Formats: sequence, C-alpha cells, structure tokens
Amino acid sequence: MKNAAKYSLVLVTAPDLKTARGLARATLKARLVACANLVPRVESHYWWLGKIETAAEVLIIFKTHETDLTEPSLRHSGSADAARRPGE
Repeated sequence: MKNAAKYSLVLVTAPDLKTARGLARATLKARLVACANLVPRVESHYWWLGKIETAAEVLIIFKTHETDLTEPSLRHSGSADAARRPGE
C-alpha cells in the first residue's frame, strides 16, 4: 500500500442552503473536492463575541484528496469570523 491515496472529510457550516449550494458548486468546479453533501437544518451552538449562541445552519461535508487541503481557497472561503477562540 505504498501508493495508497489519502482522503479527508472537511466539515463546514453555511448560514443557509443558498450559500451552501454556492460553496459546494464552487469547490466542485475548481476540482478541490470530489463530493459535497449538504445536510440542512443542523442546530449549531458556538461562542460569538463572548456569548454562547445558537443558530440553524447547513452542514457541508466535503470529500477531498488530502493534498487538496493545501489549496488556499479550500482553507478559507469567506466568513470564518466564528472560528475565534471561545469567549473572544
């Protein structure tokens, strides 16, 4: 298994289905992912501006080759403000 490919799942949330579909289509067109699964109506709990918040979001499960994770467009696609440390 010397040449075995390494694959990864990347979990991303989007605020709504329209945004999630746009992200899925853009990453597929750029051939950064092999597949994108959209899971609507996910309930998310997270820290935002020092408070715990709750929101309905769409979970996107991207299936990609491990080497594609180095692509800047896959690592950051926009509103990553929620990626702050808890309590910030």
